[in-house]
Amino acid sequence: MRFTFIYPIYPTQEQETTLERWLDHLCELQNSARHDRLVAYETQGVFVSLSDQQSLLKTARETYDDFREVPLLDTIA
Repeated sequence: MRFTFIYPIYPTQEQETTLERWLDHLCELQNSARHDRLVAYETQGVFVSLSDQQSLLKTARETYDDFREVPLLDTIA
């Protein structure tokens, strides 16, 4: 038998706004990555690897303030 417990969180209005903004940026990023993979395969017949997309993400974080605003996973704790 598996027992689970849900820990509810109650962010302030400012925190909730920030989290929603981060979620929007990450959803946009994921959709863009999927689109890039699809277009690369359909037009050139090439598979885009995870490491290729990770290098593009590093470039995007340096270029766009929206993505720089979202912290990296290893910095959240």
